[in-house]
Amino acid sequence: MSGIPLNQCGLSARALNCLTRKGVFETEALGNLSLKEVATWRNVGPKTLNEIEELKRFIKANRLEKFACQEDTVDNSSNILQEKSREMYFKDAISLYKNALSVYNVSELNLSTRTYNALYRAKIVTVLDLINSIGENFRGVHHIGDKAKKEIVESIYQWLETKRSNTLDNDLETVEYFAIISKKLWRIADYSTESLVDWAKKAKLYDAIIAGGYECINVENYRAILEIPELQKDIENLVLAIVPHGIIAAEDLKTKIEELEFDIPVEVLENKFLKDFLSREKAGYCFFYRQSIMSFFQEMAYKDRNYTILYERIQGKTLQNISETFKITKERVRQIVYKTIRKMPLMDEDFFSEPYEYFYLSKKQFNEIFSDADAMSFEYLNLRYRKGRYILDEETIQSYIGVFKKELIAYLEKKKKYEPDKKESFAVADLSSIFQVLYKHQKQPMPLNEFINEYYDYICTSDYSPKHLKISTNTLKNYLRNVERIVFNANGDIRYCLASAAVVWRSIRFLPYENSAISAEIIFNDYLDLMEQEDIRDGYELFFVLKTSQINAIKLNWNDLSNIVAFRKAPTIIVGNGSD
Repeated sequence: MSGIPLNQCGLSARALNCLTRKGVFETEALGNLSLKEVATWRNVGPKTLNEIEELKRFIKANRLEKFACQEDTVDNSSNILQEKSREMYFKDAISLYKNALSVYNVSELNLSTRTYNALYRAKIVTVLDLINSIGENFRGVHHIGDKAKKEIVESIYQWLETKRSNTLDNDLETVEYFAIISKKLWRIADYSTESLVDWAKKAKLYDAIIAGGYECINVENYRAILEIPELQKDIENLVLAIVPHGIIAAEDLKTKIEELEFDIPVEVLENKFLKDFLSREKAGYCFFYRQSIMSFFQEMAYKDRNYTILYERIQGKTLQNISETFKITKERVRQIVYKTIRKMPLMDEDFFSEPYEYFYLSKKQFNEIFSDADAMSFEYLNLRYRKGRYILDEETIQSYIGVFKKELIAYLEKKKKYEPDKKESFAVADLSSIFQVLYKHQKQPMPLNEFINEYYDYICTSDYSPKHLKISTNTLKNYLRNVERIVFNANGDIRYCLASAAVVWRSIRFLPYENSAISAEIIFNDYLDLMEQEDIRDGYELFFVLKTSQINAIKLNWNDLSNIVAFRKAPTIIVGNGSD
């Protein structure tokens, strides 16, 4: 036994390569080697050295059974193997079951991933192709070594033995028929013939699938096949592969299916997609089914604390309320909401993310435009996506090319027809008088009560009727908080500010403050030179300069992050997904 080839001794690939590179091919040559010499070789580590040392001990003891070649370790109890070689056995199988073998996929052999991929790349699809390749010693097939060949031969033998006793001899027509179906479904997934037969009988679809005989598979047979429950998840994944974003023009759907060159009739697949997976159809577009956030949270909200927190946040609860309920900080609530919503799968409401990210829409506008959206849709989108930078009007709608363009145009036309421009809550003379008074106080801010008194003094000296132009202090205060160039300081005093909002927006970098809630005082202190240049005197005044000019900042693109800045109670500013 001293002359046994080393490749039959069960050595690892590394140990065998190290020996063969040094010209050692048989056990006789290995027995004459010194371990000290082997230890000096390249790529010989402790593990490899121990392996070679163990083999040398067995050579010396003349016991090589442990390392005997395993290529022929098969079921010796088989009468067929006792009489014929494996090669003759496979030839007999081909002569008996050629038609069946030509439709069985190699995936049924349960080969290792590496071996299966090598066969797949060589376009060896059926068991018949594989047996023929064995006869040709895998000529032209790359990455098939001795180990893979041994695995293939053993797998085919075991598979044939199982088939002989189960299906190949019994009801051969049915087996061949479902094997053909299995082959035609390969673009959806690899299914074994037996599984398809069992699933069909279990779902009571067997008769419908074989209706019309075994000679051919007609359209109704295919429709019955695609109704098998175990196939539905794979068909859904196929839909996602064809329509990854869930939206496609109705006229393009058939073309997309045709491009994949399915063995199943295109009209059958198209009808299946539209019947079982279509969520809605609008303006010539197909929206494929996704779960709604309401149904998703009904399943998840009370199974996972993080989803419960997110659900309450989407419902409109404040961070303070949620933090008190779960006994955690507001910052921790914000972190949970931010991370959890990004783990969620795409929902039905995500279809509306396209117009949401393009236009700067208020909640009222969104609900009026998309009346079929869920009540929580806007809050969900607000947490998951950034608002768009364009104000929705007749000018910006022209550059929008998304799928919701018709609905947005209809909204603008309706608004123009039924909601003419609203008059301001103050008369023109009234507003003029207010700004005349404020314009005098550019340098020195004044308390609101003092401003009201000076306002009445002004209209009396200007021959206006105080009774006619009487104003409410609270109404005026709320109104002026949203008027450009009017600012309030930390004491609540008011003044007319000549700061250039465009310069301020363009000069401030909001990126360092992203995903945080900060005070405008912090930004004020970070840009003291800019504040002095624009005569902005504290963080509160900066807050109102930014807040009252944000719409123009978005529309005119003064700052790339202007659309993610939100304003809370002065002087709090939210940048991105910050807390409130």
